[in-house]
Amino acid sequence: MPTRRWRLCSKDEHGNARYHIAILQGESRSEFNTTQYANCMRALIGYTPLEPTEGGTYVAHHMVFKTHYVREMLDLMAEKTASLDPWPIMIMASSRKFYRFSEYKTYATFMLKHHPDDFHYHELSQFGDGGLRFREANNIIDDMLKACRVVDGGIAYADVADYVSSNWMKLTTPGQCMPAYIQLDHVYGLDGFDLNLSVPEGASSSSAVVTPPTAPADDDAATMGHSPAASDIKRLTVGSNGNDDCMSSLKQAAAAATMSDSDSDSVARAKATEASCASILPAKRPWVCVT
Repeated sequence: MPTRRWRLCSKDEHGNARYHIAILQGESRSEFNTTQYANCMRALIGYTPLEPTEGGTYVAHHMVFKTHYVREMLDLMAEKTASLDPWPIMIMASSRKFYRFSEYKTYATFMLKHHPDDFHYHELSQFGDGGLRFREANNIIDDMLKACRVVDGGIAYADVADYVSSNWMKLTTPGQCMPAYIQLDHVYGLDGFDLNLSVPEGASSSSAVVTPPTAPADDDAATMGHSPAASDIKRLTVGSNGNDDCMSSLKQAAAAATMSDSDSDSVARAKATEASCASILPAKRPWVCVT
């Protein structure tokens, strides 16, 4: 969550959009992760991962992916792996040999090899140094929940920003400036906590469905996590992270929406599966499934 503003998009001298990321992470969590990322990338696209020359890693946790470049990258993967599988299967199959795959590192390395003039970033020293990252975040989450109001299962950005503004000096080392971001990893179930979920009229009280804002219809600037086939499914379902059968069905529906030859049919199947699962989910121990 950014707490200081950085530029995500600018215009060049010809008026063309230039998208930026901020390098936020100084290094990988372990040498094991670094090695696994590198081995997986070499197997998929034939390159050793590149990193910012000024320090840090391209695992920025936010990135704009230009779809025509992503298609080029996936074609390269198919060529290097000699795979005829759909691209999600092609990438997931790498888990048989490797423990890590990074979409950020892979796309960044591909862009710097093939389209370096169209890949832009803010150096680590601008926004990454001094950022607040909690790899086991439940303790700070407990503190935030005491200070911030929870509405519809979440905390408003303004409340998070106020919390950081009021508490950052006790969360950082002496002499550090106001952090540019706070990152919370490994947040687990909030047992017994009232999430104040609003339930649409006519819906079961055991589940809640909300509709997020529709993304801009820009095929050339796809954000991570959306596929063309699944783009019409814009709902978040809050349910139980103990319901393995339901989660499995949702994953299958999402995979069908990604890989099916017929977009409309796959979207309909995913929606139907999600609707049937949502009707049986208990309200405790929430997970959020984005399909």
